[in-house]
Amino acid sequence: DDGWFVGLVENDFFTIPGADAFRSVIHGAWNVVGLIKLPDSMFKGTGKSILVMQNARGGAKAPSKVLLADIPSFEDAEAASRAIQGINIWFTDNLR
Repeated sequence: DDGWFVGLVENDFFTIPGADAFRSVIHGAWNVVGLIKLPDSMFKGTGKSILVMQNARGGAKAPSKVLLADIPSFEDAEAASRAIQGINIWFTDNLR
């Protein structure tokens, strides 16, 4: 009941035809915990994001703030480090 979903989705996943049906299926049953946009340089074609959700049926509460992160190219080590540091801060502040 308190399971997690971590999946790789295309960046336009929530705007493509049929996305409304997906949102209606997960509404109330799943808490969207985060969406992490990965560097476009990692993929050919459409960019990808990591979608993180937790099953709400077991009584899990949604985080007070959904994690939204955009990871830049790892070639810019300083920017990538700042983005990952921001994700770590989000976990500390929102998942206790």
